[in-house]
Amino acid sequence: PEYFKHFVKKFQRRSPTINRGYWTRMESIKQSTFKIIQNALSQEKKVVIINLGAGYDPLAFQSLDPQNPENSEHLGKLSFVDVDYPDLNKIKTQMIDNSNELKEIIGEKIPSSIEGVELKTKNYTVLSCDLKNIDLFLKQLRSLDLDSENVTKIFIAEVSIAYMLPKFADPVISATSKLPDSHFLCLEQLLPAGEYQGFGRTMLFHFSKLNSPLNSVSTYPTIPLQIERFKSCGYPAAEATDLMGFWNSLSKELRKRVEEIEAFDEMEEFIHFAQHYIILHATNSNFTLLDKNTQVPFKAEKSELHLDFKLQDRIPNLERKFPAATVSKDGTILLNGGASISRLKSTMIGSKLEDSWEIDDTQLSPRMAHSLDQLEDGSYLLVGGRHAPNRPLSECSVLKEHDGSFKWIESPALPEPRSRHSTFSDQNNLFVYGGNFSASPFLKFYNNKWQAMTTLGEIDSKTSSAIAYNGTKGVIIGGMDGDYNIADTLHVFEIQGNTINTKLCIQHPLLSRYGAKVQFISDDVLLLIGGVSDMMLHNQETTIVEIILSTKEVKAVEISNEVWERLPLLVGFELLKYEDSLVCIGGGEVCYSFGSIWNDILVLGKSKVPTFKLQNT
Repeated sequence: PEYFKHFVKKFQRRSPTINRGYWTRMESIKQSTFKIIQNALSQEKKVVIINLGAGYDPLAFQSLDPQNPENSEHLGKLSFVDVDYPDLNKIKTQMIDNSNELKEIIGEKIPSSIEGVELKTKNYTVLSCDLKNIDLFLKQLRSLDLDSENVTKIFIAEVSIAYMLPKFADPVISATSKLPDSHFLCLEQLLPAGEYQGFGRTMLFHFSKLNSPLNSVSTYPTIPLQIERFKSCGYPAAEATDLMGFWNSLSKELRKRVEEIEAFDEMEEFIHFAQHYIILHATNSNFTLLDKNTQVPFKAEKSELHLDFKLQDRIPNLERKFPAATVSKDGTILLNGGASISRLKSTMIGSKLEDSWEIDDTQLSPRMAHSLDQLEDGSYLLVGGRHAPNRPLSECSVLKEHDGSFKWIESPALPEPRSRHSTFSDQNNLFVYGGNFSASPFLKFYNNKWQAMTTLGEIDSKTSSAIAYNGTKGVIIGGMDGDYNIADTLHVFEIQGNTINTKLCIQHPLLSRYGAKVQFISDDVLLLIGGVSDMMLHNQETTIVEIILSTKEVKAVEISNEVWERLPLLVGFELLKYEDSLVCIGGGEVCYSFGSIWNDILVLGKSKVPTFKLQNT
C-alpha cells in the first residue's frame, strides 16, 4: 500500500539521486527499527516507537497495517507515538480523520488525559510537544508509562533534532537514556570533510537560506563526535556509520532491485549525499546493530610535493559536468558537450590565438561522459558518451577543418556503446579503455577503424577509471565494475602490437576512486586528482594524491587552507596537460536537493588558461 498518498496532495517527479537518497534514509531507519523489534519480540517484550519530529512519516501506518505482509510477526505487539509541533499535528490529525484507510489501520480513538495528546488509539498516539520545552517532554514521558523493563523503547530522530541547538537537543537525548531498555536511532547531517568541502558547503548554505540552519552539525560534524555525544548524554553504548556504509551493507539482491527501478548514472552525487548523513544507534541495553568488521581508519602518509595552485573564474558557458576536452598541438583547448540544465553539443574554444572557429555541429547530437582527442592528422575524434543514463552511444564523429571552417563528420562507430570510458594515445593510435562492462576492455582506433585489443592480466572493463600513458607505460586506477564496486587498485600496462599487458601494481585505500583523473608528472611519479570513493569522503589531505611507481608509495598532497576554501568539487571534470601545468576544467554536481555547484578552473602550475569562447556555428 502507498501510505504517502494520504499526506502528499500532488505527485512530484524527483531526480534519481533524490529518489535513491530518500529511499536510503527511510530504509536505514526501517531496517534498524525492525532489527530492534525482532530482538525485543524474541524476549517476549512489547515495543513502543517514539518518533521525535515525525512530521508526515508513514512508518507507523506502514508498520501497523494488518494488510502489509511485512507485519505478520509483530501485529498487535507494537505501539507508536508520533511527536511534533502542535500546529503540524493538528493538520496531521485532520488528514488522518479524512482517511478511512488510515483510521482502519490505527483503530478507534480513545480518550487521554496526557497533556499534548491530539489523537490516541490502542496502539497509536499523536503527541504535540516543542522539544525545547524539556520539562513538558519529561512530563509526557512519565505519563506514557515507559518505565517498565518489559517494554523496549525505540526513539527515532530522523533529521529532527538536527535543527535544535545542542543545549536543547542533548537534554532530550539524556532524558531518553534514563528509561530502561531504550534505543535511540538518530539520522542527521555530517560534515566529515569540514564546512568547505563542496557538497557540505552547498548543504549548509541551503539550510541557512531557508532560515533553518543545521544547529547540531557544527558541534558534532563527524561520526566519532556524534558517538561521544550520545555516550556523554547517558547512553553506555553507541555505534554509527554513514549512509554510504549502510548502502554498502545491503545485500546484492536488494541493491540490484533498487538499481532496476530507474536508470541511474549519478553515483558521484549519491555517494557525496550518503557520506554527509549519519545513522546512529545508541542504547542502554546490550543489543547492537552494526557489523563490527568495519574498515579501520588509516593515517595517510604525507607528500612533500609543493604544488602551485591557482583558481581562474569560469564563465557561464563553462558550467558543464562530464564534458570532453583536449589540448591541440598548438595549445588550443577544445571542450565539447557535457550537461548543465540539459545535455549539450556545443564546443568551447580556449586559445591564445585571435582566430575564431566556425564549427558546423549539425551532425552532432548532445551528449555527456564522452571523450575528445586530437589525432595525428590534426583532426579531433569524439567517441561515445550517453544521452539518458540508459542510452549509451556508439556514435563517433571527427572534427575536420576545410577552407577555414570546421565540421563534425560521422566516423566509424564503436563496436558497442561506451560511456564513462577513458582514452590515451601513442604516436599513431588512439586507445579506448572501459565504458562497457561486457565489452573488450581495450579498443584501438587505427586506419579509420576500431579493433579490439588482446588483454593479458587480471583486469576487466570498468567505468570512470583514471588512466594515463607516457609513451612507454600506462596506469589504470580505480573505476567501477559491473557489480557497482569501486576498485582501489593501480594496474600498470604496456602495449605490444595488438596486445596490452596489464599487471596489478598497487592496492591502497587512497586509490579507491570513481571519476578521478591522473597524469604523469615525471617518468615515475603520478598525480591523482579528485573523484569519489565509497570508502571515504576525500578531504583537504586526500583529494590529491602523489603516486611513486618504483617504490609503490601513495602519499596525500595537502591543499592549503586558502585554496581548499574555494576548491572546485572535482567530479565530472577534465584534467589536461597545458604548457607546463595541469588544468582541471568543467565539472561540478547537483548536490541532492540543496543546489548545484559549478567549478572554477583549477590550475596546478604557473600557466594562465586562455579565455574560453563559445564556438561560432
